[in-house]
Amino acid sequence: MPSDTESVTHHSVQSDPDPDNAKHKAQHRARMRRHRARRGKGMECLVIRVTGSELDRFEAAGYLDRADRGDRAAEARAIECFITEYLP
Repeated sequence: MPSDTESVTHHSVQSDPDPDNAKHKAQHRARMRRHRARRGKGMECLVIRVTGSELDRFEAAGYLDRADRGDRAAEARAIECFITEYLP
């Protein structure tokens, strides 16, 4: 037990930062930058559920190439193009 004049300090020393935590923080900062950029342009990021038959219709209408099926970015672009064209 320390006396009244002694001071006890506890230090937690971390020799090397947790690389997973650093990676998580970097990913979070990147998500926030994208979020702020979208908001600055007046855009929203939404989750849209699309069935396989709906993707078939995007393909048939020429918005999506068969080779791009399963590529989420290509499918998202097809939906964006459709919305932009039909909701001027």
